[in-house]
Amino acid sequence: PWFDESFNTSAYLASRFKSVYPELKKYCGEQWLSGRNQYYQQKELNKSFSVRYLQSLVDKGKLPNPDKYSLKVICDGM
Repeated sequence: PWFDESFNTSAYLASRFKSVYPELKKYCGEQWLSGRNQYYQQKELNKSFSVRYLQSLVDKGKLPNPDKYSLKVICDGM
């Protein structure tokens, strides 16, 4: 799931997000997306070193937090 952009979203520069947002919004309400998120949340997700390292940089404020770009947020809490 850590390589699935529908679950583990990238962060964007504001200028880039303007063009990405309408494309992401198209996925809202997709049945497969809701099912996939439920499936991932039921699993114990072992984070790789890379995922843990990038999260540590987000926690330290050295990388932007990608959570605000997630489909969960974009689609109003799917």
